[in-house]
Amino acid sequence: MFNILHLTTFLHAGAGNVITTLAEAQVHMKFQVIVAGNDKEEPGFGYNHYQRHIETLTTLGISFYRTDSTFKRDLGLNLQAAAFVRTLIDKHQITLIHAHAAIPALVGSLARSGQKRYIPIVQTAHGWGQNKTPEHEFMDVVIMNGLDHIVAVSQGEKDLLAAKGVRAENISVIYNGASETVQSNFDNPLIREIKELKESGFFVIGCVGSICERKNQALLLKAFSQLSARRKTVLILIGEEEEPLTSRLKQEAKDLHIARLVKFYGYQPHADMLTGFFDCFVLPSKSEGLGISAIEAFRAQVPVVLSNIPPFQELVTDQKTGFLFESENAASLLKVLEMVIDLPAEQRKHLTHQAYQLFLSTFTTDAMIKNYMAVYNKLPLCRQF
Repeated sequence: MFNILHLTTFLHAGAGNVITTLAEAQVHMKFQVIVAGNDKEEPGFGYNHYQRHIETLTTLGISFYRTDSTFKRDLGLNLQAAAFVRTLIDKHQITLIHAHAAIPALVGSLARSGQKRYIPIVQTAHGWGQNKTPEHEFMDVVIMNGLDHIVAVSQGEKDLLAAKGVRAENISVIYNGASETVQSNFDNPLIREIKELKESGFFVIGCVGSICERKNQALLLKAFSQLSARRKTVLILIGEEEEPLTSRLKQEAKDLHIARLVKFYGYQPHADMLTGFFDCFVLPSKSEGLGISAIEAFRAQVPVVLSNIPPFQELVTDQKTGFLFESENAASLLKVLEMVIDLPAEQRKHLTHQAYQLFLSTFTTDAMIKNYMAVYNKLPLCRQF
């Protein structure tokens, strides 16, 4: 029997989906599950807990605790958080800590020290941030090499971690998963807007992901500005609007005289419900762990266009299950988008069907949960000193 503590920075984005999905499945397996994350939030910078995840946990009867800091690299705050987590370990008789970033893993490591029973720690590396200093990278590698197991969400992420110095033999690859079904709500005003655009003859390009430098919506806007001069297209951007980048992108759209063709929908709690109404899904990221919104586009049977970074090369076989363009190359993205617009209906149907079959075989939540449980079952649980 597992008593599991999921320890994270914030319940948001793809990591938030994974944590909530795992927690729900584990409760149904009759495990005791609690979740803890950072207290202080900064939504304007993308550092926040999604309310829908908290509501899901509450509905399931899962306690969600907050403490500072499981996010900042501040030893005093990290020790304070570790002291709090130690009380959770005692209160809930935790037998396994599942961390979802390096600092939560550090906090968990400090909290488990001195326990009379051994508490293993697994960390899922949801993505290697682009803003880490060499000192931060060194620190994260040291932390991860002191844990019982590391899960990378793609082979590309595993290779990157190994190249940074994390022990490759201690890393498993478990792909993020999406549910086989999606909530339907055809009264959603945004769905009505998308349908009206399509009925007016617009080819609808959608991008789902926090608006940030890493997701690289700026490149998409640059390519779209040229595309919209030739084709009747509209661009929809869904995701948390980090500042000041969002304001810059909106101003750029005005300067390029395409503001009416670029729709900023902001954060949407059920963005995957909108994906199926796009004519094309694009994610131009500079780096990713895996990209769960692309998997959701597979499920929706919408053509997927991705940058050719290593994790996306695992997701897409070019022109068979989707399309790849040269990362950070607007001209390459423009060429691929025009190719997708001109795709014959039968070819489009075949391609999206192939992607859907890939989703069913590899990227479902059931597969993800099964693989995590296999990792758990190999751990030295409750080993006595």
